[in-house]
Amino acid sequence: MIAIWYAVVSFMLIVYVVLDGRNFGAGMLHWLVARTPEERRQVIAAIGPLWTWHEVWLLGFGGTLIAIFPRLMASAFAGYYLALFLILWCLILRGISLEVGGHINDRLWQAYWDFIFVVSNFLLAILFGAAAGNVARGVPVDAQGDFSMAFFTNFNVRGHVGLLDWYTVSIAILAVVMLAAHGATYLTLKTATQTVALQEQNARKATEELAFAEERYKVGASTFLDVVTSRGTFARSSRTWLRSSCDRPASGSSSSSSFGFCASAIAISRRRRSP
Repeated sequence: MIAIWYAVVSFMLIVYVVLDGRNFGAGMLHWLVARTPEERRQVIAAIGPLWTWHEVWLLGFGGTLIAIFPRLMASAFAGYYLALFLILWCLILRGISLEVGGHINDRLWQAYWDFIFVVSNFLLAILFGAAAGNVARGVPVDAQGDFSMAFFTNFNVRGHVGLLDWYTVSIAILAVVMLAAHGATYLTLKTATQTVALQEQNARKATEELAFAEERYKVGASTFLDVVTSRGTFARSSRTWLRSSCDRPASGSSSSSSFGFCASAIAISRRRRSP
């Protein structure tokens, strides 16, 4: 029976890491992948209204530990007291930033909560990674099953260890990289359609600019260098549009339409290039 409960606890923890871990990654990449307020709101929309549902798995994990493994929960909560409260505050600040960040149309207000959102997700990835490192390294448990550690000591993995040392910090950095990659993949899947639309808009603008430059060159109002520059801009924007169109992920029911969209994009681009 204990083995079944171990499996249930492990399953809930894994599901939480997979579902909410992508939100951590998307939040850490919030400022890197989104340069404008509209793009930042798009990242927030990609996380969606279901982010609170993912935390139910974390609540279920903690509730199962209290009900089935109360001694383990009591010992872990006492030993990781400071780290657990930091995780709790980061979860609270992340939720507040998601809920109130877009309520006021003010750049300073939104920039402040975007900063809180990025920092809280980054700290959550660090803290959860450090917790995994402590579990893998082991903790100094006494005869009664209790342990107490400082937040950090001399960063050695032997002797009087702390929650943070070179090993747990290394695991935390690995967790940050893995969650960032997980979040980047998720954002790619969620924003593929918007990316294709944006690149198509840029390609159409480049086409208009190329046609305008060629007309000006015919009447002697521009130089041949202007036409060459416009052609280069058109070629780059067309390649980017075609690449984003053909790389757009498609599920089973929409794969044929995706291939048709890619073929149409290639045909349109070739027609635009022809004199």
